[in-house]
Amino acid sequence: MAIIEKLKKKVSRGDVVESKDAGAAVLPKSTEQAGKNLSEEEKVALALVVKKPRVTEKTTTLQGIGVYTFNVSSTATRQQIRSAIERLYAVHVVRIHTVHIPRKKRMRGRLEGWKKGYKKAMVKIKEGQTIEMQ
Repeated sequence: MAIIEKLKKKVSRGDVVESKDAGAAVLPKSTEQAGKNLSEEEKVALALVVKKPRVTEKTTTLQGIGVYTFNVSSTATRQQIRSAIERLYAVHVVRIHTVHIPRKKRMRGRLEGWKKGYKKAMVKIKEGQTIEMQ
């Protein structure tokens, strides 16, 4: 339950921003970390490409070698993901791997439904750089 409470915080730098359509987007902690000031329109445009970081046991172990995982828009290209990560977090992206997770059939009693599919990107950044995940 503590994780859910963190997701419902007010919008400010470093907090998670949640919306029904685009999922959650993470804003940089400070302007020094972001590299330069971004206008609100740029933040929204970048948040539509990079929805939120994926925080699991596997992704936290990958962070030790400089690989960070994000949920991204299904239509986003690798070039768009690269520029969004570099602008949001002021890091140099070395490599990007993307994968489409297909939708899955779910049953609740006799009712049949579908769990949404999504796209995730595994981003390797330059050695010595880090991204603060919350």
